[in-house]
Amino acid sequence: MHTNSLPPSDRDEILSCNEPLRAEAEAFRLSLPLSQADMSRELGISPSALSKWLNKKPEGDIVSLESLVADWLKSRPAREKLKLALFPTAVSRRLAAHLEHVRRTNGVAIVTGPAGLGKTCAAKIYFAENPTSVLLTAAAYRGNAAAMTRLLWNQVSTRGWKRRDGPRADYLVEKFRESNRLIIVDNCHRLTRGAIEWLFDFHDDTGCSLAFVGNPVFHSTLERLADNDQQLSRTGIFPNLTMTEPKVMAEKMLEAWNPSAKASLLSMASNVVAHRGHCRALRMQLGLTRELISGGISDVADAFRAAHTQLLNRKYPLEAP
Repeated sequence: MHTNSLPPSDRDEILSCNEPLRAEAEAFRLSLPLSQADMSRELGISPSALSKWLNKKPEGDIVSLESLVADWLKSRPAREKLKLALFPTAVSRRLAAHLEHVRRTNGVAIVTGPAGLGKTCAAKIYFAENPTSVLLTAAAYRGNAAAMTRLLWNQVSTRGWKRRDGPRADYLVEKFRESNRLIIVDNCHRLTRGAIEWLFDFHDDTGCSLAFVGNPVFHSTLERLADNDQQLSRTGIFPNLTMTEPKVMAEKMLEAWNPSAKASLLSMASNVVAHRGHCRALRMQLGLTRELISGGISDVADAFRAAHTQLLNRKYPLEAP
């Protein structure tokens, strides 16, 4: 039965908002402070729909709107921490462009690049700036289908679920169905075949966009699914991300590590970022440098050179001849 065919009293009951959620969202918005326009932009909904809901006169798909608001409230503190801890880079800008394309087309895509490039940080930056997206990070110990259900469950608000309602996976499908949200799976090369199939099925059932982010080895994993034309036919592969600004990256990392050491280390640090391991290798080398300084090496450049000799990935000269 359509809502408009109901008596006014019944129609008002159906279109009533979740008052505790509405009050919590409004209080949180005012505490930031955040305008209704900015809040609607973060949620990806029309300002009019949000304004009517906040003013207790909701219209349209209230269930979907309140689901987004509940997730926004849950994830906002974590996203604010990420915004403070991370800085944009050329890699994050390129990844964001790829993810936006996937989101607009409601498709499935793979974005890969070498280890240490900053893909994980880039994915976190996108997640921090796009609250309707969901970021799942796979690992060797959480790469199967059950782990994907658990990770997705923990990312969103599930205050409306009761055990008697059935399996969590079914609840998640209903929550995400036709919501036009982007699901990002970082470290996708850690996924099992079962997890990959689970994610494709979730994409099928909900219509949500799906982006796999990881190392190039993931391509070989998908090749093992070559017998599944339905999955491969809808998957796009973007060109590999590469390191294009090693000096800029090194400079920002040195500023965070020890600004006074930037002048003496920038050239060598840029060289580390330009080689295999990239930012991750520099982070490790700076950690070793700090330990060596504590151990008695007084000159920071000498400590940095000594740290380089202790790394497995040192098959290149640290300094130009």
